[in-house]
Amino acid sequence: MIQLTISDMACSACVERIEAAIVALDSQAIIETYLDQKQVQVTSQRSEADICEAILAAGYTPT
Repeated sequence: MIQLTISDMACSACVERIEAAIVALDSQAIIETYLDQKQVQVTSQRSEADICEAILAAGYTPT
């Protein structure tokens, strides 16, 4: 499981964009998003670097 903090995730539309970016990379990914904590947990066959790159491409900054 990959756990990321996304400090610029501010609303439900942000959550939708981030989740869509991850699903576009891995349609089988399991994603749990915690907007109030600005965190995303991803279970995926893809690497953390790949997930971070997809989130960056969507306009957000994962750490």
